[in-house]
Amino acid sequence: MEYLCLVYLDEERLDELPDSECLTYDAAIRKSGHCIASEALQSVETETTVRVRNGKVSVTDGTGYPMTGVYQEIVKLQRLAFTSAPLDKEGNPLFEVLNIVTFAEQNGKTTQTLQARIVKSNVEAASYLDGMEEGWTLSLGRLANHLTTAVRGNPGCPRKSSVVGVLP
Repeated sequence: MEYLCLVYLDEERLDELPDSECLTYDAAIRKSGHCIASEALQSVETETTVRVRNGKVSVTDGTGYPMTGVYQEIVKLQRLAFTSAPLDKEGNPLFEVLNIVTFAEQNGKTTQTLQARIVKSNVEAASYLDGMEEGWTLSLGRLANHLTTAVRGNPGCPRKSSVVGVLP
């Protein structure tokens, strides 16, 4: 069994904890086999909020789009499939997208590919769907920048990553 552990502290006090201590600890728990991966989080200004109210899950990131979704399949280090649906003001799905993310090794790098297919929609969805590809492209660009920064800042990172983009 594997667990996810989130470690965080008050961003205003971040400078009190030397990077060298974090890197030393990270190296030790990786060597012991107790850590598979670790990444630094972005500033709280880029936060994503997940809420469960009355049994409904909503996700809001910095742009304020409440979402719901369900993981359909997780194949470790290979594939992640999930549905996602933005919600209207009453909490009803505007449309639903099946997202499939695959990971493959290619020339010593991990390539990530995203396929997003609309499986349900309604009349109100058109304006949102017009910007979906651009939204994913921007998100994947931010992910690519994050991965590049993470690899540069973590000499113990086992491989480099690249983000392919959005496929129909």
